[in-house]
Amino acid sequence: MLEHIVIGICTFNRKSCLKALLLSIAELNIPENIIISILIVNNNMPNAEELSNLIATIPMPFSVKLVHEPTIGLASARNRALSEAFILGANALAFTDDDCIVPEHWLISLYRAYIKYGRHMVTGPRHYLFPFPPRKLSALLMQESKMLLALDIENGSFVTLAATNNVLFNLAPVQQYNLWFDLSFNQCGGEDTMFFISLCEKTKTPGVFIKDAYVYETLHENRINIRWVLTRYLAQGFLLAQLIQKVPQATHLQNITLKKAPIKFGLRILKWWLRAIATLGGLGIDIVGFMLMYGAFFWARFFNKKCDIYSKKNYIS
Repeated sequence: MLEHIVIGICTFNRKSCLKALLLSIAELNIPENIIISILIVNNNMPNAEELSNLIATIPMPFSVKLVHEPTIGLASARNRALSEAFILGANALAFTDDDCIVPEHWLISLYRAYIKYGRHMVTGPRHYLFPFPPRKLSALLMQESKMLLALDIENGSFVTLAATNNVLFNLAPVQQYNLWFDLSFNQCGGEDTMFFISLCEKTKTPGVFIKDAYVYETLHENRINIRWVLTRYLAQGFLLAQLIQKVPQATHLQNITLKKAPIKFGLRILKWWLRAIATLGGLGIDIVGFMLMYGAFFWARFFNKKCDIYSKKNYIS
């Protein structure tokens, strides 16, 4: 029996980026005995006909389904993708973002690991692409920031986290345990982190990290500034506090608690000061960033606050 994989893309007013992604998907090498469908969830573009016309201009070798999710939010869009994948009868769902570009071997790399490690969940890194030559001084500083470096862990490592910019997972346990993206993360981000934590806890099976299964994300012009990087640090602090509150038993989160956070905070500051001796670029950004992140973490934990960072138009665009 042929296996059916749906590639899900949630889009929010990124017509030009979406076109670049779809063009790269059209060039994908596909594993044998696999049926591929493309699912696009429009989460904000009001002109549905315009989006349909864009899709029609791309010579796609796979079937494409476009749906419109009226509730704006990351979790709402992801949940619509899940629902539609179930309707299509898919065995597995691969997510990537509308501002990413996938290399030809992306899906094959994910799928081979998916088969090798038991058809559960596999994920890979994201590499940021800067416009070259960089037009701003801030771009030169940002390129060395830890926030923008691709995740660098050993190939084949077991993980309990994944991001929806680059992941392939089995839909059977998702249906079995009735798992959905948590709507309380709709505007603050982290809905994917929470979802895959829940998936791994329910199945008692970790995912796998595959270095070769990478994607590229072009850094938009309006994001090439230090403020954007620091905003991401701030959001991570709030997100970490929210995750610990929701899943305090998650073992991978136990290394950051209220008791241990001050020590880790100091050690990380020292680490990045030492790193600055070799690479000046990320110095100020990362140190200030970690201060913001842990400040937000403590604030959120003590006052039970969260930050709906994605509701800010200057960040979501």
